[in-house]
Amino acid sequence: MRLRFKKWAPELLSKHTDIVKSLADLPDIFEADELEIGFGLGEFIIEKALKYPDKKFLGVEVNYTACASALKKLLEREEKENKKINNILLVHAPFEAIVDRIKDNSLDCIYLNFNDPWIKKRQHKRRLTYPSKLEIYYRKLKDNGLILYKSDNDAYYFDSKTYFAIKADLFDAQFIDDYAFDVNSDVMSEYERKFRSLNQPIHRIIGRKK
Repeated sequence: MRLRFKKWAPELLSKHTDIVKSLADLPDIFEADELEIGFGLGEFIIEKALKYPDKKFLGVEVNYTACASALKKLLEREEKENKKINNILLVHAPFEAIVDRIKDNSLDCIYLNFNDPWIKKRQHKRRLTYPSKLEIYYRKLKDNGLILYKSDNDAYYFDSKTYFAIKADLFDAQFIDDYAFDVNSDVMSEYERKFRSLNQPIHRIIGRKK
């Protein structure tokens, strides 16, 4: 994700370190029910938190400007709803830097929404569905916990099918080439709305921990 630096971002983030944590301010252990890796501009995780107020949501994002934009969106949504959204913690860090602070067998769900497809072959190990990443998710998920993946990128999706096949001993996987949005259980991010407006098919993988 390429976002221009926002001059207001440092001041906003410095005022809300209770919502967006940097590596220097991380707790030793995260307590969360659901995790989004690469939350982007934050719309998905904010809508999820509103829809499921009894669940704790953890979001991780490496892009500084995206973190600030998500925080701004969260504050605006709180003002609109006239209430505090207190079941979200956002972290500005690479997932690999915080993974050891998430308890094993603790998460109900991990969301991978429209992440960087890392198209070049030498970059494939950085993909969030790469087999070594699936091994990490397996450790962190509860029994029957879910990985829910969405992407508009064909190559990334079809390669991800292969990654899940490699780790078939860890996950039962369902592949949906053209995902019809489920309004009852899902929420839509700004990226998904954009791609659907362009009539691009959305690919979906549902991986359930064995």
